[in-house]
Amino acid sequence: MQPLAPSSLKPRATNTMKGLQRGVTGALFAFGFHKATEEELAEQRARVAEQVHEARTALEARTAAEAEAKTEKHRQVNREHVRKHRDRKRQGEMKNGTRNATTRCKINPKKCSITETNLTVNDLRDESPPKEQKKAEIAELSRPECHTKARILKKLKSNVGPKPQREVKGAIYVNWHTPFLWRQIEAARKVAGWSSRGIQKELVRPNADIFGCISHNSIQAWFDLSNPLAPKWSESCIEMNKLGNHQAEGNKGGCRGVLSAYPEVTTFVNSWLQSLHAEGAPISLVTVRGIIVASILHMTSEIF
Repeated sequence: MQPLAPSSLKPRATNTMKGLQRGVTGALFAFGFHKATEEELAEQRARVAEQVHEARTALEARTAAEAEAKTEKHRQVNREHVRKHRDRKRQGEMKNGTRNATTRCKINPKKCSITETNLTVNDLRDESPPKEQKKAEIAELSRPECHTKARILKKLKSNVGPKPQREVKGAIYVNWHTPFLWRQIEAARKVAGWSSRGIQKELVRPNADIFGCISHNSIQAWFDLSNPLAPKWSESCIEMNKLGNHQAEGNKGGCRGVLSAYPEVTTFVNSWLQSLHAEGAPISLVTVRGIIVASILHMTSEIF
């Protein structure tokens, strides 16, 4: 017996089945079903498009109404917030005396006397700290290590032993190499270039309270101008920047003398005075002045 081929296993449509299908189709059309014409299809498409358009329009209107309601709610909340803020402000002005509590009208200071505005002599006094006090405050803030040492000593303080003979004084010189201040100095240098006065002006313009006491001579002392075409920060300045808040000594800034640019003259004068002192010769102010003037005339006469 031979095996059946795969194609022989597929169902075959017989004439009976085909006739049955034609009969069902004919019966459906007999009940009123017929093939739609082009005009009917166009009308159906138009109706569907109109329904889609109406649904989309309704959705957009509903979305707009919800957004408007949300906006109106935010407006009401903001109005209530502003009203409460104004009420608090009025209450504060009434307490301060700048608004009349009876009429709830603001008092015009130009039309009122000092007694009506509740002003006293203390209110007219200028209590802004002087320049020296500002510099002292900045100097203290730029040296946090002093406060750290003071706290440590306070914890280790004991009643045993000798009492301190003098009071600890605050800082005098500002540590410009502290990271917070030096970042601003470096930013000013990038704007003004390698000009000490330009850097000073750039620092003072936005922060006069902090950098009002900085000297252009101090900034000039930080420059290394050995190569005029490529100026840079000096090695000592870079070293002090590395130390940051932990400066062992002062930065030796501030105003400098005339002979600061001529170290050989100062060395010669010091050696001459030391030799006179070693010989036991009397030294007076006239002697010192004569030695200095003679040394300048002999070594650097261009100063005069």
